[in-house]
Amino acid sequence: TELTETENAAAPTDTDNDSNDDEAPCCWLCLAEGPDASGKQFVRDCSCRGSSGYAHLSCIIGYAESAESDTNRVGDTRNAFIACPNCKQLYQNELRQDLSKARVRFAERDYTMDNAEGVAIHATAVMNRMTLIDAEKQYDRIEGKQICTKLQHILEFTKTDKSRSWAQIQASAHMSIATFHLRMGMRFGYAEWKDCLQTAKEHYEM
Repeated sequence: TELTETENAAAPTDTDNDSNDDEAPCCWLCLAEGPDASGKQFVRDCSCRGSSGYAHLSCIIGYAESAESDTNRVGDTRNAFIACPNCKQLYQNELRQDLSKARVRFAERDYTMDNAEGVAIHATAVMNRMTLIDAEKQYDRIEGKQICTKLQHILEFTKTDKSRSWAQIQASAHMSIATFHLRMGMRFGYAEWKDCLQTAKEHYEM
């Protein structure tokens, strides 16, 4: 189960870190003390303190991809795209945006949408990304419409696949589409918003 905003409320930002720790920070994943191969410096936007919690974005993405792919892992590893595995808090700000985009790219690169596992991975990735879409921005509106189209394809797959129960994903997909139309304003899609909201309600009640 993924972490929620409520569980992450009051997560301190990196500006509050303990500056008295003299230990030089290093990436907790690759242990390097400098930038990554592309020259990018450490990121840290969670509740870690002192010299802990720093990592290269590329290392976090690699770790998260491995955790997402490994169905034998237990615990919170499947939250690796959205939360720090050390302090358990949701990532914030630009890092959160970067990881949500990386999760969609990972799904598109490594999973097809012609089987149940791939569809589930795609659904989780795009619905997480949808929560960060700012419908006031034109570029985000374009991305949001693309996600709605993908969610419609996912919903079509779930109507015929009997390999698992899809009620939760179906409900969440309809809710994501409805919420996006609501954020865009009723003038952009009032009818679609009402239909998706009603369908989501029906799936949640199953």
